[in-house]
Amino acid sequence: MGIVANWADQVRHYLPWSDGLHFVDVRDDLIEGGCHYIYNSTTNSSSSSSSSLCDFDYYDRDCVDGNCVVGAVFNYSTQLLEEQQLQYDDNIGATTSSSSSSSTRNLRQRMTTKQVEGKNILYQPKSMRQALMFLIHFIGDIHQPLHVSRSSDRGGNDINVKYHVPDDVTSTTTEIHRSSHHHSYNLHSVWDSAMIKTALERRDYSSHNTSRASPRTELEGSLESFLIDHPELLKRFTSCQNGSGARHLECVIEWGTESWERALKYAYTKNSPWNTTASSAPGDDDNTVVDVVSGDEIDEEYYQSRLPIVKEQLIAGGIRLAATLEDIFGQNHVNNINDVEYDSTIEKLSSMEGIHMWSSVSSFLS
Repeated sequence: MGIVANWADQVRHYLPWSDGLHFVDVRDDLIEGGCHYIYNSTTNSSSSSSSSLCDFDYYDRDCVDGNCVVGAVFNYSTQLLEEQQLQYDDNIGATTSSSSSSSTRNLRQRMTTKQVEGKNILYQPKSMRQALMFLIHFIGDIHQPLHVSRSSDRGGNDINVKYHVPDDVTSTTTEIHRSSHHHSYNLHSVWDSAMIKTALERRDYSSHNTSRASPRTELEGSLESFLIDHPELLKRFTSCQNGSGARHLECVIEWGTESWERALKYAYTKNSPWNTTASSAPGDDDNTVVDVVSGDEIDEEYYQSRLPIVKEQLIAGGIRLAATLEDIFGQNHVNNINDVEYDSTIEKLSSMEGIHMWSSVSSFLS
């Protein structure tokens, strides 16, 4: 799965129609004053600057005809669910591990003709593999806050910043210049990769000291440990339709709305008035939020206050991807796309049963 996770990015130039499926442009360019985060210390509440006009509007403004990452997650999960239902119809009662694996192998070997809006559509194995690879990637994209962000700055791509965070947090003042990421970035790339790379280089994510493990393995282990210590996150991230979120458009819209709100609150803000433990920064005294603008420096305070959000979004994306694959390929229940009554994904994940169909999914991708 790791090998194919970035396939959707690699083919953007060859499949130009897929480019707009990686993100949501919330049309703040149509809203006077744009969309910004506002913090009220008196009520400890927040809002976007233009009230409901800055809400993510899937249907009428921000994702017309489903042409965005929210629509892509829903559409590709539905396509895979429908194909799995066809496989089940061809193999009535095939519920054992061997027959279920055989069913998935058949998905790679055969073609299915299906009628859509009066036309016969041929589902080829290649298109189904692509659907799965797109789905894996897009569930990751939708959880990166700046993939659901302002159209006026192209998701932070037009905000050029300096990312000045030392590789080693113990560096002295004289060492910081030599050991820092002090290069030109844009805000989007800071969230896409720079902060994660810093966490990996520092091993800045857990108290575990497993020197033989790679930084990536340590990061994954720390996220798993964090999830075990905070089981409420599992329930929170699978609360919409009991974990079958990707098959329900309203749930995927909810995921997009979460990222949009986090983009406004955490990504686009330079200071942290909502963080009472942070040191004072411009605008904190009167609780005025200061936006990141081109030329700004992303510093240690920004990194430290946003890293927990990065971790949480990685956990949310991982849980929801796992639940989605379980929903599509799970062998303990029949996937009927019109039926939401099935074994609890939360119970299965909580009992560490995890994903039952990894071998089948791997063969499907090969």
